[in-house]
This record gives sequence, C-alpha cells and structure tokens, in this order.
Amino acid sequence: MYMKKIKNILPVLLLVGQFVNAQTIKISGTVSNKTGNPLHYAFVQDKQMKNGAYTDETGSFTLDVNPQSKLRVNCAGYNDTTINIDNKTSFTIALSQAIGVIATPIANNTSTSSTNIVESTFRDQVNLNGPPLAAVQGTIFPQFTVKEETRGSRYMLPGWGHGFVVNSKDSLIQRKDFEFNYDKTTGALLLTQDGRSAIEVDKDLVKSFTLYGPDGVQYMFENVPAISKNRYVTVVEEGDKYKIYKLINTEFVKSDYSTNGITTVGNPYDEYVDKAKYYIVGKSGVPQEVSLRKKALKQAFAEDGTKADQYFQTNNSSIDENYLRGMGEYMNK
Repeated sequence: MYMKKIKNILPVLLLVGQFVNAQTIKISGTVSNKTGNPLHYAFVQDKQMKNGAYTDETGSFTLDVNPQSKLRVNCAGYNDTTINIDNKTSFTIALSQAIGVIATPIANNTSTSSTNIVESTFRDQVNLNGPPLAAVQGTIFPQFTVKEETRGSRYMLPGWGHGFVVNSKDSLIQRKDFEFNYDKTTGALLLTQDGRSAIEVDKDLVKSFTLYGPDGVQYMFENVPAISKNRYVTVVEEGDKYKIYKLINTEFVKSDYSTNGITTVGNPYDEYVDKAKYYIVGKSGVPQEVSLRKKALKQAFAEDGTKADQYFQTNNSSIDENYLRGMGEYMNK
C-alpha cells in the first residue's frame, strides 16, 4: 500500500446547520425516477438535523425528522430536490434525471503536477459547495481483494460503499461522489471519489460516520477517545440511559502450517482475525469495558440491577453480541 502525505485537500458539502432542539417524528417514503423506477442509495436528509438515510433496493426509507423542517434528497445522476415536511409522515418522491453531468476523477498518480491538479479541483469544489471537512493524512490505494487462500478481510466492506460523516462541528457531510470504507487493521476512515485512489480522513475532525454495506446493513461508528485514541468504535446499542460500543482490532495472522509426515499443526492459510472488546456507558458517562458474561453485565448495569435480573430470568440463551444488544435495548426502555 502506497502512501503520500497531502494536507488540507478534502472538500465537503455542509448540508445542515446546527442541531435544532425540537420534537421529532418518524417519516417513511419512497424515492423513484420520473418513470416510477425505485432509486437505490438515494440520500434523504432533514436539513435541520445531523441525520439522514439511504434508500434500500426498493427505494424505501425511514427517518426521524423535525416536523417543521425540510427534506433534501440527492442521488447520483439525478437533480437534487428539497421538500417541505409540514408534519407529513409519508412521502413519494420522484427525481428528475440530470443532464450533461460530467464527473471529474481524482488523479491517481503521485507526481507534483498531479497533486496540484487534485488540490485545484478540490479548491474549486470547496468554493462551490462550502468549507472543507478535514485535513487528510495521506493518499492511499487500498486493495479490497486478497489472494484466494487468505481468509477474512482487513476492511469493513467488501468494496467502496455509500455513507455520511458528522464532523467535529456537528455538521453532516454527504456527497453523491463520495464513497467510503473502514480499515479495521489501522482504524482509518477511507474516502474515494473515483474508486481507485483514496484519502484517509483526519480522525480528529470526525465525530461519527455511518457506512452502508451492499446487503443494506448499516454500520455506525463514533470517535470515542476515552475508549481508543487511534480507532473508531461501532455502536451496538444507544438509548437515553445506556450506550454500548464495540472496539474492533483486526490482526493479520500468517500461515503457520507445518507437518512431519505424521502430524500437522497450524493453519495452511493467512487470515485476518477480528478481536472485539465491548464497552457500556451509563449515567456516569465513563466507558466501562465488559466481558460477555453474566457477572460482568450485572456489574455494568448495577444502577438498574432489578431490571437486569428480570432480563436474565427471561433470556437464557448464550451471551453473545446479539444478547448484549437485546439487553441494551431492554435496559433503555
């Protein structure tokens, strides 16, 4: 993997203002083109809040919004549209196809002239679309595929995926030409515009981000320095009382296979191995590391011990991440 230091070149589009404290409602709807065909990965966002959602393969979405706000909808190849919410809870949105849109790819070599071209392109986009999200730590060229005998992956997604970022100033950043992935071995958030070259987003200027896998699974990450200064953590469960995080550290383990003709030891393949730690944040706001054992969970939820005991009594399955998520949902009710 090649890396070159480049600073202050990542553009963003600031789509929302500061968070507005207001009552929220849950809305749902569909996004399609003018002929009625559903649009997958259209992005729907409340302009007053720092949250949004991508449509699924049927063009459907659900979202919590301010009932007096506006929705902004965008999709690659289509014109953006803005719609008043006006307390409505159901929406049918049709986007018109954009005409004459030409994408400008990022240069993917490392010469000084190419770097200047990249910076100039970003500078033009910044002038049009707003101030930058962050500096970057470097230009990299990730390889998502590995040799056939290697098991596991260093990346969260099998390829580039859609997503959005909330920066350290609580602004939501999402663009049609931005795609992301997360490197589980280094803890880096990666961004590309052309699917070939990529930049690593400066962690200090990211509050959280959300990735969408090809199967529609949503992965939510947060920057929690109290847990890790070098890696993001995934959100297992969040609510008014408790928040549960998962810290993933992925290690590359080389093949250690050997045989003397009679006995064999080790694995005949290289492997990426995920190692996870779990943390629960309660009223104190201090993350507490917990193991997936009844005694540890009972300690972590000691402030609501009676309720925790009730959950244990009615849920006798083995304690794994799904069990922990379910317990978190129960404790937050």
